[in-house]
Amino acid sequence: MSKVVCIVTYKEITDEAKLAAYAAMAPATVQKYGGQFLARGYPVALRESGQQERTVIGI
Repeated sequence: MSKVVCIVTYKEITDEAKLAAYAAMAPATVQKYGGQFLARGYPVALRESGQQERTVIGI
């Protein structure tokens, strides 16, 4: 079976409460369909004109 990798970036978060509500319910939905989160969060360090954006990686 082939796998799909999903990479989501948030360039700007305008409502932290909505993001928190989404983050609370998303794991159950992802697991329901056999997916899993590999990593999520903000970069520890920025290099070469990097951007401070939240990134989520899942399969």
